[in-house]
Amino acid sequence: MVAGEASGGVAELNKVKGVILNERKNELLRRFEDYLIARNRRSVDRYLRIASEYLEACGEEELFTAQSLNRYLADLARRGVGGRTRRWRYYILKTFFRAVEQPWPFEPGDAPEVEEEPEVPVFTEEEMRRLEEAAKSHPDPELAARNYALIRLENCLGLRRGEIRNLNISDYKPPYLRVKTLKGGRVVWRALDPETQRALEAWIRIRKRKRKQADPEALFIMGKRGPRISLRGLSAIFAEIRQRAGIDKPRAGFHASRRGRITALHRKGISGPTLTKEWGWKTHQTVQTYIKLSKKEVETLIQKVHPYFKET
Repeated sequence: MVAGEASGGVAELNKVKGVILNERKNELLRRFEDYLIARNRRSVDRYLRIASEYLEACGEEELFTAQSLNRYLADLARRGVGGRTRRWRYYILKTFFRAVEQPWPFEPGDAPEVEEEPEVPVFTEEEMRRLEEAAKSHPDPELAARNYALIRLENCLGLRRGEIRNLNISDYKPPYLRVKTLKGGRVVWRALDPETQRALEAWIRIRKRKRKQADPEALFIMGKRGPRISLRGLSAIFAEIRQRAGIDKPRAGFHASRRGRITALHRKGISGPTLTKEWGWKTHQTVQTYIKLSKKEVETLIQKVHPYFKET
């Protein structure tokens, strides 16, 4: 009986400790949320989710030690989470520690290394033209108009899927298109060439003729009267058009056109800062992730201007 009472007392004590620990974790998350909102940080929900996941992984261990952080990051690696994602979470947790006034236990350079990325798909100018022709070949004239406007717009401006999905008919103010950029960007006005304007206007005329539309404001929709097109729907349409165009590039979607357009403009002499201004990125470093020059192309350009290669 005495042993049973002792066991029950320990269980009750552990329960109380668990309640106190949970209250402390919730208070830490509230402080983190206040910190993020006070600084107008984006993706507050994602930051809170990562911090909550870390606190949950700690269990009853010390929350703010190098050992707890290492165990959390190591468990991610064991689950197959890549270096880029682990590095991203590392810096989110660093912000979390700062927000709750805890010392960061690591030195500069301790962040997880990012593995070298494989070659990413990039469309050439000729391939982008083939995509446009394939888009126009849809057997249904109305869907052909939609697909052509969609692909022509992408090849012209190099938009992200989410930016295309969020477009409304009212965003088109010829000769400009208002684009709300994603990933911390801003609203930019992008100039359109005459053929892209013509393609958009042909599709908008079809959109406005339809009655009982699920989303009358959306520029691009599923089918002819369906709701605003989803990210998955955009990818499916693009994959179908790419297949019809006979372009065999695995994983090549909207970003392949985006990289292709930015790289092509760079080849024509458009500088990084100019591209940054046009695409609405927050930092000048972002453009470097989109310019994809081959090793041979770089060698040729360098040897063309390097004084030693001009010696006879």
